[in-house]
Amino acid sequence: LQYYVHIAYYNGGIHYFNPEMDIFTHYSEDVERSDCLSFFFIGKMIEDKRGDVWICTEGGGLNHLNRQTGKITHYLADGKPGSIPFNNLKCIAYDDKADRLYVGTHTRGLFCFDILIRQVVSHYQPESTLFSLAVRNDKLYFLSAQGMFMMELKTNAISRVLPKEETLSGSNFIIDSANNIWITKGTGLLRSNLDNPENKQFYKYGENGLSNLPVLCMAEYQDKNVY
Repeated sequence: LQYYVHIAYYNGGIHYFNPEMDIFTHYSEDVERSDCLSFFFIGKMIEDKRGDVWICTEGGGLNHLNRQTGKITHYLADGKPGSIPFNNLKCIAYDDKADRLYVGTHTRGLFCFDILIRQVVSHYQPESTLFSLAVRNDKLYFLSAQGMFMMELKTNAISRVLPKEETLSGSNFIIDSANNIWITKGTGLLRSNLDNPENKQFYKYGENGLSNLPVLCMAEYQDKNVY
């Protein structure tokens, strides 16, 4: 079984680890070169079904790393038809069925990028800042400054999942196998069940075994526990 690891630094580019050679390759910033990133400040990134990596930068648009060739393509907000609407990108999710990316921006909402045609095909909530995205069961869940929302991918209908006051200061979330949404907030963790919204619990930092330090990211593993 072969694997690769990509490590993003907020202000230091990306490192790629090849276990066969036991070495790291560093991708730095140079918008004029096809083997470099368009911007040094990295948001989130995701892998598509080809094994390629799509990278959000917080000032240099969307970057596509072809893992086979090492070439990086930069998609910038240049005002042309089908181009991305903004260069400050915060988060990203991948719909493998449609082969599309959903990308959240700082202050310019959410857009859908079709990988096959390499163009933006939809733009939603153009005045919102998005912090985190996830695709699950033909639905897109997203956390924004206005609250937690869900969009049906087949119809693009958007509905609210959690009110703004419950997600205030939220920065990241995951959905576990029991349909619980876990949201990192400035003061603790909020857990809310998608099937039963009244089933919710808030875990304050410094209590219930949690550290006093804020949680930045989470993941559910095969043992069904959230780390």
